This record gives sequence, structure tokens and C-alpha cells, in this order.
Amino acid sequence: MKTILDLETELGRCDLSGLGLTPGRANVWAVCALTNAVCLPWGAQAILKLEHRCLLRAGKDIAPQPWVESVFRVEPVPPNEDDMLVAALAAHERFSEQIPALLPVLLETLVPAA
Repeated sequence: MKTILDLETELGRCDLSGLGLTPGRANVWAVCALTNAVCLPWGAQAILKLEHRCLLRAGKDIAPQPWVESVFRVEPVPPNEDDMLVAALAAHERFSEQIPALLPVLLETLVPAA
């Protein structure tokens, strides 16, 4: 098993204090998309195992959020690492684009990342 991608992207920030949610010391949390992709050899091809998660981050504090479920997928891909990386980055981008629509309770406070 070889790691192809381990990427976290900050999508914006939200103020959880107005929602009565304060999972830690901070009120303002970054909404982040995290993708981990590993390659599993499989005959003449390879399998790309993808894990997508959405989390809230304030400095070193990390909190789960209840609105976006984690996604686990496997995809057959050519055994070329460049192709695997392109596929993993595209999957990360698709997942990241879906998160704002899945966070309706935070849309009023979600401010795009700079």
C-alpha cells in the first residue's frame, strides 16, 4: 500500500457560537476537506482507495462535524502514479465542491478561505 495523496483544503471559516455549538475553546472554526488516497496493487491495474472527510479545525484543535458524512470509495486505475494522483486530486476537488451544499446550517457563517 502506497500513499498517493494526503491533502487538506480549508474551504472557509464559520462561527459556531451563534449555533450554540462550541466543540472546543474557539468559536471560529475552519471548515476543511481532507482526502487520503492509497494505491493497492491489483494485477495489471491498481486500486485507488479514497477516504474523504470534512472536519472543523481551530489551530491544533480538530472537531468532527455532524453534517457531512465521510466517504470511502475504491476505484480501479492504471498503475501509473501520475494518473493515480490526477484521479485523487479530481476526487478531492469534487468532494470539496459538495461540502458547502451539505452544510446548510453553516451557510450563513461560512466565509470563503482567503
